[in-house]
Amino acid sequence: MKILILGGSGMLGSECRELLSQCHEVIAPDRDTLDIVSWDQVIENLQNISPDIVLNCAAFADVDACEENEFAVRKINVEGPRNLAQGAARFGSKLIHISSDYVFDGQKTVPQPYFEDDLVRPLSAYGKSKAESETAVRENSSNYIILRTGWLYSRRGTNFVKSIISAAVKKSPKVLKVVNDQTGSPTWTYRLAHQIKTLLDHGGRGTYHSTAEGFCSRFEWATCIVEKLALKVPVEPCSTDEFPRPAKRPVNSILENRLLKKQGINVMKDWKEDLGEFLDKYGQALIREVSGG
Repeated sequence: MKILILGGSGMLGSECRELLSQCHEVIAPDRDTLDIVSWDQVIENLQNISPDIVLNCAAFADVDACEENEFAVRKINVEGPRNLAQGAARFGSKLIHISSDYVFDGQKTVPQPYFEDDLVRPLSAYGKSKAESETAVRENSSNYIILRTGWLYSRRGTNFVKSIISAAVKKSPKVLKVVNDQTGSPTWTYRLAHQIKTLLDHGGRGTYHSTAEGFCSRFEWATCIVEKLALKVPVEPCSTDEFPRPAKRPVNSILENRLLKKQGINVMKDWKEDLGEFLDKYGQALIREVSGG
């Protein structure tokens, strides 16, 4: 298959590019070549490339910055996916669009998870834009996958795991205070890329949830990172109210991979297993990186 990846230099996009290129022809243009908010660029590239699959990993993903950049957020997170959906439909391509746990309000009592058919009720500008992006895809394409995920981490980019390692190594602050009242499933982009490949291999269609199995609080996640890497810094729990942010976060971000399991194609592993493998593979390199070594 010929696969066009948007956002191919990001955490998930780069992982997908590396994995899918092993058995498919992958094209991952930079933003100057294909900006998804430009209808003309979308149509020109789809016409010239004729991809079987359009994989959209591009997004305005800075959740707090989204609160003050409504115009840019709508352009990138809503109009961009709409352009891709319309273009993919015109040229007979399948669209895979990455969405988020932030489309939900997080008010279910832990450990109750969110399912694919639960009512979306976003709390933030980012969450609203992702909910609207899903509508844009459904209204403009009949051949699509919407993949909701959350709490992503990777060797690349900015993410929670790298931030905790950096703070712990630099011992600034001397005590790491991490919120203990937000719950979700830390998800390795490498595993998610494999899930996307499996969906492609099995001709998946519709809206799916795909996160690591199991769940934890951000405090538990940080504690696992620090203990696994034997970093000498205490980690203490705190409440979200102690660290107010511009964007409101869901308290419960647990997604159940129900449709993947129903179709027998769920390849996601337990979050602790994946985190351990990730830290075994990249932990020391990340420590050297933030230490300037």
